[in-house]
Amino acid sequence: MIEPMISENGQRRARCVCDECGAEQIIPVHYERHKGGASPRRVNEGAAHKKLAHIGWDVRRGTVCPDCVARKKAPAAPETTPEPTKDTEAMEAVKEPALREPTPKQKREIIGLLEVVYDDAAKRFKDGESDKTVADAIGGGVLFGWVARIREELFGPDTRNQEVEALRKDLGKLADDIQAHQAELRDAREAVKVVEKKVSALVASMAALKSRVDKVA
Repeated sequence: MIEPMISENGQRRARCVCDECGAEQIIPVHYERHKGGASPRRVNEGAAHKKLAHIGWDVRRGTVCPDCVARKKAPAAPETTPEPTKDTEAMEAVKEPALREPTPKQKREIIGLLEVVYDDAAKRFKDGESDKTVADAIGGGVLFGWVARIREELFGPDTRNQEVEALRKDLGKLADDIQAHQAELRDAREAVKVVEKKVSALVASMAALKSRVDKVA
């Protein structure tokens, strides 16, 4: 905003107010002349704009002081990452615990025991062994997940071990035996029915013969 004003010593001035922050700037200016003699005071805005622009104001769209112009041109401050504190470091440690890994010595022990209990040809553990039994046998904080990872990488999958395979065979044989005995039981029941019929027939014949004997007597 630009408006006319008269200084204390009677000089013509213009009061320029920043549209952004309200800062004021007083500049000497000429007033426009109007036909007909005396007229209301009116600032020659063209001349005022030139003076304001000369001292750093932006007059292209209103009136903006140099401080606001500089603030608009200044690049945005980069985002700063706060320095970690003991509390934030502790929280990060809780959120993302470090994963334990086996030491070189533990890796050698795992591989050595797998050489003994894992059957490379059959691609399975021997007897009743497993990743957990290997980890328990080594001890010292060895995790069975480490054993499983090393086994998968260097030896092979965890298929059925010998003990499980033997149990499966025993179960199959037992199922066959049960079916055989069930068939024998069915046959025995059928034989009992035949015998029962024969006995019933003999009893009927005996009754008829006894009746004839009684009549003759």
